[in-house]
Amino acid sequence: MTSLELAGAARDLSLGAVADDAQDWGIEMADPARVDEFISYCSKHWALLSPRARAELTDLVLQSAEEAMEARTPFNLEGLRRFATTADPDRLRYWLGLQPADADPWLVSAQLRNWAEANDLQTPY
Repeated sequence: MTSLELAGAARDLSLGAVADDAQDWGIEMADPARVDEFISYCSKHWALLSPRARAELTDLVLQSAEEAMEARTPFNLEGLRRFATTADPDRLRYWLGLQPADADPWLVSAQLRNWAEANDLQTPY
């Protein structure tokens, strides 16, 4: 089985090109209007995604959800919870650790922690 690299996922999602040394691609490509679309894509292709693609797509989904929450743009919150149970573990740990600051409320991080504390975020780590 061939893995789906980040560049292929970017093409599939009509997102910006990915440089070999790109950092924060998932953050930069975030779109609060497409949270549900990104989650759907991940759920369909997760098993085929390369490790780098999984990490960047985790950031893409969570940053998009953060921006949607800040703007009060509706999306499927239950879909986000389900996505978080399979998200890249290192990236999920990073997002769980973000704390509110003056410039960044990190609403999605607070939601993830609430789910984790209520045992509604069953993760393998």
